Amino acid sequence: MSAIARFAVALAVLSATPLAAHDSKTIQPPEGCENAPPDAILELPAPVGFWTRIVCTPTGHTLAPASGDAWQIKEDSRAAGIEAGGGDGGVDSAYFIAAAVHETEGTDLNWAKQLFARKSGAALPDGVRKTYALDLTDNRTNLIRIYIFTGESGPIAGVACLRSCENTVTVIVSHAEAVPMD
Repeated sequence: MSAIARFAVALAVLSATPLAAHDSKTIQPPEGCENAPPDAILELPAPVGFWTRIVCTPTGHTLAPASGDAWQIKEDSRAAGIEAGGGDGGVDSAYFIAAAVHETEGTDLNWAKQLFARKSGAALPDGVRKTYALDLTDNRTNLIRIYIFTGESGPIAGVACLRSCENTVTVIVSHAEAVPMD
């Protein structure tokens, strides 16, 4: 599936869902994962699972923002979504089998902030209060680490290391109710 088709799928999923999920205290449900393998994880641990969900696509499982939020890409060294495997198989051929979350502090926190600034070419947005690291393992034993920078009402920005921190995606999170309508 081309990057344009994946983007269209992501937009369709986002547009069909309710607003204000970033304030949720409920784990986000998966999307389109009815036939997922039994060892696939379909929900992410709290608090990251309040803001991020797993979507099962024709090329494998991928992460998506919570309903009502959007990720504005600042820097991207990947071909498509933050996905399990390489996105080169069929339905359910690549999926996540493990997920762990911890709050970062000290040198790990400083490194995450520096990585975001270096890769995005911009400073972190104002208002960051806590930073979490989400570690994902896929069924091909690839590791993805995502740093999520949060503010008062949820995620503000993030940087994902895709199998290494040489391949990253940096995003700014947009909340639908905060975007003025014309």
